[in-house]
Amino acid sequence: MPGCQVFVAKNGIVVYDKSFGYMDYSHTNAVDNSDMYDVASLTKICATTLAMMKMVETGKIKLDDKLEKYFKNTEIDYGKIKPDTVTIIDTINIKNKTLTEIDELVINKDTVYINDTMLQLKEVFITKTTPSSNIFQVPVRSLLVHQSGISPSLPVLPYMFYEKSYSDWKYEEEIKSGNPDAEKKTYPRQEAWDYYYSNKWIKDSAEVKIADNMYLQNRWRDTLYEDVKRLGTFNRSTYQYTDVNMILAQTIIDTVNKMSIDKFVKDEFYEDLGMKNSTFTPLNFNIPKNRIAPTENETFWRQQVIHGTVHDPSAAMLGGISGNAGLFSTASDLGILGQMWLNGGTYGGHRYLNPGTIKMFAATQPENHRGLGFDKAAIKNLNAPSAPASTYGHSGFTGCVMWIDPENEIVYVFLSNRLHPDVNNWKILGQKVLQNVHQVIYDAMEE
Repeated sequence: MPGCQVFVAKNGIVVYDKSFGYMDYSHTNAVDNSDMYDVASLTKICATTLAMMKMVETGKIKLDDKLEKYFKNTEIDYGKIKPDTVTIIDTINIKNKTLTEIDELVINKDTVYINDTMLQLKEVFITKTTPSSNIFQVPVRSLLVHQSGISPSLPVLPYMFYEKSYSDWKYEEEIKSGNPDAEKKTYPRQEAWDYYYSNKWIKDSAEVKIADNMYLQNRWRDTLYEDVKRLGTFNRSTYQYTDVNMILAQTIIDTVNKMSIDKFVKDEFYEDLGMKNSTFTPLNFNIPKNRIAPTENETFWRQQVIHGTVHDPSAAMLGGISGNAGLFSTASDLGILGQMWLNGGTYGGHRYLNPGTIKMFAATQPENHRGLGFDKAAIKNLNAPSAPASTYGHSGFTGCVMWIDPENEIVYVFLSNRLHPDVNNWKILGQKVLQNVHQVIYDAMEE
């Protein structure tokens, strides 16, 4: 990793708060404690779960309510589901059957004569599989414990592999127009790119910033929502960690509050807590790039070094404000938030949450090994072996962890950009850096 930040608080006292290394491997910009990192899935607890705590505590959202209660537009158009052709072939014995019985068997079927006693029947069905359940039947609680049964991925692949998607779209248009010579072919890359994106912000036309000089055209926002509504749901007894769960949780929070989650958590928590270096979309607030750690040098979709915009593709498609990722912060800022939770909801003489709310969300849930929104310390998780089972927190794809240990009154935050410039750099995990640094805290504790 090019650099990192490490924060530790014990018994309400900051005992360690240091930065190491550089923003990138040019070694020109040393990391400072006030520099911001893309904290990836730490957003799930430091924004979405945090906001959900307040919503549940105030009775604005109930955990056992189904999602349909919080959406006005719940109609689902299944017209886009591609039909399947099902062919049923059966061989029947007609010996000793009357003509009437034979007629009933072969009506509306293709019939092949085999011999005097055997016929082969062929029947073709054109079917569309309409899901028996949908996202609106899922309880809010199931989102937070990742047992919603919802298909795990936001349907963003057509926008990432836009050249193929554009070719498919053009081919379908040719078929619809009745062109007998229709065939799939390769179109110029720029033509495909222009179909989905703009290289500049255009009011009422292209307003969703994906990355530098890359804006999603507005018409695709509704299309994406319609695709999300069509996501199938499966058996909810199975645990499956997914970004879609927390994106939907954030969506219902936004719906109830009538404001986006970035504004809600900033007004309700961050500003009063003194978390001055925590925000979504930092470039919109004129925060200079030399204070933000870059992430991947991505070559296939955005084709640039991701720097100041969110790395996660789903969050990027949503304009950088999402329930699964998008928050930029510092280790010390997140340490403040962790200490507030550890204090039972108070910080600096102000109460932000009730102790019972935090206890409920941080507790291991009966459905699985997690809390409500929170992950829990476990042998195979990115925590110290000595961390007790009551420890709660989360990890982030960019090279981040945050753990709160209520038994030993410890808050631990580690932020890095291990995926700069190569997303396939897993050395931080292979060498167990995140767990080992956490373990140092426990090793340093005296009886």
